[in-house]
Amino acid sequence: MFEQTDVRRVPRCRSRRSALAHALTGCGVVAAAAIPGVATAGAALEVRVGVVGVNDVTDVSACCTAPPARFDGAALATVAVGPHSSPQWLRIDAPLAGAVLTIRPVVDRATLYWRDRTSGRWETSVTGDHVSPGGRTLAVPEMALPVPEVADNGPVYLHVEQPSFAVLRFERHASGEYAVLQTRRLNVDLLLLGFVLAIVGYNLAVSTLIRDRVFLLNAITILSMIVIAVYLAGYGPLYVWPQWPALGDQAMNLAMAIGNASGALMVREQLARGDTHRAWLRVLLAPVALAPLAWLAGIVGPYHVGRHALLVVGVLTLTTIVVALAHGVVRGDRNARLLSLPFLLAMLPAVGTAALQRLTAAGTPGLPDHAFGAFLALEALLFSLVLAARMRGAEVDRRAADAALLDARRDASARILRAQDIERQRFAQDLHDSVGQRLLFLINRLYLLRQDAARQGFAGQASVGDALDDATDVLDGIRRISRAIHPATFDHLGWRGALESLVEAMNRDTTVHCTATFDIVADEPAGETGLHLYRIAQEGLSNVVRHADATHCTAHFTCRNGWVRLTIEDDGVGTGDRADPAAGSGGLGIVSIDERTRLLGGHWSIGPGASGGTRLEVSVPCPRGAVPRNSDLSRSPAR
Repeated sequence: MFEQTDVRRVPRCRSRRSALAHALTGCGVVAAAAIPGVATAGAALEVRVGVVGVNDVTDVSACCTAPPARFDGAALATVAVGPHSSPQWLRIDAPLAGAVLTIRPVVDRATLYWRDRTSGRWETSVTGDHVSPGGRTLAVPEMALPVPEVADNGPVYLHVEQPSFAVLRFERHASGEYAVLQTRRLNVDLLLLGFVLAIVGYNLAVSTLIRDRVFLLNAITILSMIVIAVYLAGYGPLYVWPQWPALGDQAMNLAMAIGNASGALMVREQLARGDTHRAWLRVLLAPVALAPLAWLAGIVGPYHVGRHALLVVGVLTLTTIVVALAHGVVRGDRNARLLSLPFLLAMLPAVGTAALQRLTAAGTPGLPDHAFGAFLALEALLFSLVLAARMRGAEVDRRAADAALLDARRDASARILRAQDIERQRFAQDLHDSVGQRLLFLINRLYLLRQDAARQGFAGQASVGDALDDATDVLDGIRRISRAIHPATFDHLGWRGALESLVEAMNRDTTVHCTATFDIVADEPAGETGLHLYRIAQEGLSNVVRHADATHCTAHFTCRNGWVRLTIEDDGVGTGDRADPAAGSGGLGIVSIDERTRLLGGHWSIGPGASGGTRLEVSVPCPRGAVPRNSDLSRSPAR
């Protein structure tokens, strides 16, 4: 029986590079921590599987005094392990002295038995996801089993414990090349991790600022993928949870459950804004319900039961998302097309890489060790860009909603003003046709009564004359009110004729003298536009008469280059605090000017004039179809 010796543990070092160098030195190899050049990949090894033997080994002597199993099968490049084939005994006939044996993917525990050629004693190298960093022979993330130079060239035995399904591949690395390979791998993985974490921070910040949960779901999905990448790369038990090595299996299961649920919810939230059928949106909720149940199966029972259930849920999630995206693309949904890009270019390659590394014999030929991390970084970037397009789409939708609201307000204002003008026209017509006509009949009767009284020498002739004068004044007042409520001159004389009549009436009936000038080189406004512009001028001149305390004012009307401009300026007391367009203050006249100007798509201002009074300026676009200024308009006087 060979004498058993304890394997020497690698001392822990502050620097990761120095720890790697010390580990290799402890195996009898001196390696530089940073050698220029690119490290080459290891050589693939073939192993023989033990079919009969002792599975529970407690010490070296029980393993290797006699062969632990019968290895009479063919040499294999890959070996499948799982619930019904763990633990597994393997024999490697290739010489490994001075080399590092690596196993991919991560396994729970692997023990390599090799014999010292100087002493003839069997010794061990240990690694595994369930082995603490202090218990590993070589403290690196990868499943690495170093064999020192003192090992003989006879066969070595490998004892693998892995209850969840995996396909194992084996490589042999020269110690110096392996040190460089690990150093470069660590640097690249740290770079990718920093990049992905920056994208996670971006998504969290955007989610907080705009209160859109789809960015939060994207951040959660990326974080779950990071945990999966850390587990597959072997960094978890070495740096993240070194005190609880077995915690990695539950962390992997939890990350898979969260990734399935949050990924399905993120896709659902994105597609909900498009034309995807609601039935597919409901189907995307299935992974959200199944993922927690699969994770609980790994809590109640062995972790590998939950792992296999989560793999089934993952396949269901991917299938559902693919079908939902395809349905949206066929329907022409823009959101589905945008999501398809990162899904096809990053998500499926990342999941495929993980599946190849873990579950198939093919592995990832031609891809570096950090392929999964690279696809993860690309996935995080592309999904974030797609969601950034979501922000742009939300901004476009917001602007469209604001424009629709503005149009609705303008339409409502137009309907109100139109109803007011129609009601004014009806009221003016009623005053003219009913009250005005009855007063006219009364005046005619009083006139005849006064003539009869004069012929008969009636003493009340003077009183009849006074009544006739009062009735005549009332009729004139009603006619003025009727013209003010609805300008009949606008219907008969057009926009300019109505304004000229308005200025003439102001000069005749008030103490303010108004000078009006017209500069119309284009078509003058007509229809509702012309009526609104007439009302604006009417309100402006009315304000001069009622509030300005002025003696003179000027009114300039311009119609050229597609714009109509009204300028009214007086020599009165000024605006004071009567109107503040920005604050919306002022009387009903100011409100009417503001509403009509905005309805026509123009702008207006009121402020001090050159002579110290008030200056009102209004500019509105003149629509096509206005009445030409030289058109043959009816110039019949108003009734």
